[in-house]
Amino acid sequence: MKLIQMKFNKILRRTASALMALTIMGSVAHAECPLIDTPGTLNYAGCDLTNMTLLTDLRYASMQFSNLSGRNLSSIHFDRANLQGVNFAGANMDSVTMAGANLQGANLTGAIVTRAKLQGADMTNANLQNVNFTGTNLQGVNFTGANLTGAIFTRTITTGAVGLSR
Repeated sequence: MKLIQMKFNKILRRTASALMALTIMGSVAHAECPLIDTPGTLNYAGCDLTNMTLLTDLRYASMQFSNLSGRNLSSIHFDRANLQGVNFAGANMDSVTMAGANLQGANLTGAIVTRAKLQGADMTNANLQNVNFTGTNLQGVNFTGANLTGAIFTRTITTGAVGLSR
C-alpha cells in the first residue's frame, strides 16, 4: 500500500510540475490543452505548442497532430511518445531521444535531427524531406512510405531499418 501511495505521489508531482512549466512561459491553445487522460500522462493531442515552454521529459506523451514547427527541441526525451502527424518542420531536434516513438505521418521537413536516438521509431509515411540525420542512431526505424528526398544520413546507424534504400 505504501509503495502504491509513493508512486501516486510521484505521478502527482510530475503532473503538477508539467502543468506549471507549460503555463509559466507560454499560452495554451485552448483550455483543455494539455489534458491529463491517464494519471501521469499528458495529452497534447491537436495542441498548438509553438509558443509553449515544454518539459525535457515527454516520454509516453500523447501529442498527435500537434504543432512544434520551428521549435528548439534539442535534448528533449520523446521515447515511446505518440507523435503521429506532428508538425516538426524546421525544428532543431539535436540530441533528442525518440526510441520507440510513433512518428507515422509526421512532418519533419528541414528539421535538424543530429546526434539523436530514434531506435525502433515508426516513421511510416513521414515527410523527412531535407532532414539532417547526421550522427543519429536509426537502428530498426521503419521508413516505409516516407519521403526521404534530400535527407542527409552521414555517420548514421541504420542496422535493421526498414524502407531505407540508399
